[in-house]
Amino acid sequence: MILINGADGIGSGWSSTIPNHNPRHVIDNLRRLISGEEILPISPYFQGFTGEITKDVENEGTYLVKGNIERADDTKIVITELPIRCWTQSYKELLEKMMIGCEKHPAIIQDFKENHTETEVHFTITALKEKIDEWEQQPGGLPKQFKLNGTLKTTNMVGFYERKLTKFQSTRDILRVFFNVRHVFYIKRKTLLVRKLKADQLKLSNKARFVEEVCTGQLVISNRKKVDTLGDLKMRGYDSFIEKSDGVGSSVTVESDSIEKDPSVADLAKGFDYLLGMKLWSLTSENAEALRAERDKKKTELDTLEGTSPEQIWLNDLAAIELALDSREAAMASAVTEEKEARAKSKQNQVTQKKLTKKRKSKSGEVGEDDEEGTLNWKNPKIRV
Repeated sequence: MILINGADGIGSGWSSTIPNHNPRHVIDNLRRLISGEEILPISPYFQGFTGEITKDVENEGTYLVKGNIERADDTKIVITELPIRCWTQSYKELLEKMMIGCEKHPAIIQDFKENHTETEVHFTITALKEKIDEWEQQPGGLPKQFKLNGTLKTTNMVGFYERKLTKFQSTRDILRVFFNVRHVFYIKRKTLLVRKLKADQLKLSNKARFVEEVCTGQLVISNRKKVDTLGDLKMRGYDSFIEKSDGVGSSVTVESDSIEKDPSVADLAKGFDYLLGMKLWSLTSENAEALRAERDKKKTELDTLEGTSPEQIWLNDLAAIELALDSREAAMASAVTEEKEARAKSKQNQVTQKKLTKKRKSKSGEVGEDDEEGTLNWKNPKIRV
């Protein structure tokens, strides 16, 4: 996740800069590692960034970042993306300095307007045609003039590995380290899941038998001493289950191996609670059938899991993550579309309102009407402006 979320700062006396990367590229490379293929190089990526990120061929581990700028007409320039980590407010202050100027640095632009949305940057800059022509001819062009160039580096990627600070030379090193550690845990995960499913299957089988024997009268649990009931369950071969820690902060139900020949009443009560804790209305023949059906379902899950390799479990998880990414991106695209439609509707409503206002004033004699020769003065329609 450190490749996807990135990291930037100082910890334990060491600085670290790890750019964000595309989760889909990380997933693709993990699939390659699982299949024993060579890793492909990946470049930094930032969700929603519409500018350019290109590798600097002259400097290893350096990427060039460029915002979006274009000339709209002779005197207008439009900026629709800023460099990574350049905030809109900071850039607005830069444009204000370029517009106001000072003794050493005279003003170079005439005006600018903002038309941003929640997800998009939009500056419209006004400047003299001669100035814009001059900037376009200079090395670096408009992006350099308006400070829309930046850099990202992957030469200082430091992180903890095996409780030691480690400097990674490339994203490939981080991916390989992650793969080796994660692969071991997928093996452990399968072992734990198989153990849990076996315990669940055996527990359901015991429950079905327990309900059936209570219904047929083979096992009597009412009007008996607790110790006698527990002893009867043990004698009839019912399996005892307890909760054990799985080593990662949660618990898993497993078959108990702590009840010896002479267990205490507390141990027996704890191990057989899954039977004696059942509600009275669940002790029916219909519920016994339902428990057997659930047991068979667990058996199917167990057979499927035992026939699935740890590597395939990992691949299944990666496929599920991709589906989640698809849903997230679709939701974000839908939100952007709705926002644009709402802005367009609001703009249209404003235009309509202005027309209605102008029409009402025209009827009341406050505003003159346009004709082919020019615009009439709003106070006196006979005077042209």
